[in-house]
Amino acid sequence: MDINLNSIKKNFSADNIFIQVFLYFSASLLVSMILCYIVFSIKISSQKSNLNELDIQIQEIGTKAQKDKEDQVFSIQKKVQDYSKLINEHRLTSNAFGFIEKETLPKVWFSRISLSDSDGAILLFGETENLEALSRQISHFESNEYVKSVDVLSSSVGSAGRVNFNLNMKLESLLFEF
Repeated sequence: MDINLNSIKKNFSADNIFIQVFLYFSASLLVSMILCYIVFSIKISSQKSNLNELDIQIQEIGTKAQKDKEDQVFSIQKKVQDYSKLINEHRLTSNAFGFIEKETLPKVWFSRISLSDSDGAILLFGETENLEALSRQISHFESNEYVKSVDVLSSSVGSAGRVNFNLNMKLESLLFEF
């Protein structure tokens, strides 16, 4: 058996160089990872200490009296928001009375008014000279943009030829807004 030692040395030294390069690369990679870990750990601890210092400064900015005033301001702001909500939802029933006064024709008198602002219904009890005046009044109400419907509940001819009547009217909710 004839073994050529020179060829074995060449093969072994070529493999050996590759292993050495891989070893040095791995060692340098490990050292750089350890250094990066140390640098980032120092940065993180530095940032945490800065954050703690800022928290302490924020807490020291206001005195107790200033913080009490701040709480009072927030309380007042909440009350203003609550009142604003109430005012925006408030309905003015007095607008309906002004509307009735403005839209009532001559020779028609209302003796009693019953108002339900939740559904915009008005029950009117009144008197007029004749049925023609009542008919004109109903027609006038029906032609108004704020009136949804008009129903005659009853009408009767009373003493001296006067007509007594009861009307039920439904009004638009827009009439009751502030």
